[in-house]
Amino acid sequence: MSKAQIIVAQLLFFSVAGFAQNKFLAGWLDRIDKVESEQPYWASPLVTTTPRLTERLRYDQLWQTNSKGVTTNNFDGGKGLNLILFDRLETNFYLPPYLEHNNSAVKSGFGDIAFLFKYRMLTSPQSEGGYILTAFLG
Repeated sequence: MSKAQIIVAQLLFFSVAGFAQNKFLAGWLDRIDKVESEQPYWASPLVTTTPRLTERLRYDQLWQTNSKGVTTNNFDGGKGLNLILFDRLETNFYLPPYLEHNNSAVKSGFGDIAFLFKYRMLTSPQSEGGYILTAFLG
């Protein structure tokens, strides 16, 4: 195969791969819009997981001081990536938090990775009653 043929083959391959990727992404975004339109709109709670299926990346940072004055910095605070995989299924991948202590007797380091799956069993949009029933597995 000549150099020109290799270049043409590579261009053709990357063009097809790019088209497939764009089509996949367009389908993904359409599915997210459909899923979100089928459920009521509520603001997400600050301290717990919402029963709504949502797609987003979240980050949090916490500073805690105990009664003895030991401060713990929690970088990420149990947030992470929420992905809508199918019409009724979402997976949450919680990034490992980094815990930093101002006391040398307590070891600083990364926490655990966690997963949560949400399965939406029933829902209706705001205009039709605005209810939702979701099962959690984590």
